[in-house]
Amino acid sequence: MVELEGMGQIFSPHPSAGRLPTPRGLRLFIDKFLEHGKLTAEKRRQLDMRCQISGGSLVQILEQVTLTLKTGSMRRICCRRPDRNAF
Repeated sequence: MVELEGMGQIFSPHPSAGRLPTPRGLRLFIDKFLEHGKLTAEKRRQLDMRCQISGGSLVQILEQVTLTLKTGSMRRICCRRPDRNAF
């Protein structure tokens, strides 16, 4: 943890808090994550379409998530309930 803090990858919002990723740390995580699973053109199109339905582009949604995590204002995560008749 000390090493990650020294590299500017994580920070502590106050002394008794846990650690959160910095924008730099989150960017590194996303870059490394994407190295392991490049999206096909079709998957990217589907992802973009779902983001548009949610009201923004992929970049806008990731920026919103980053800002929410960075400011520590996240109270809950809202997810669509799965269709109960799906199975």
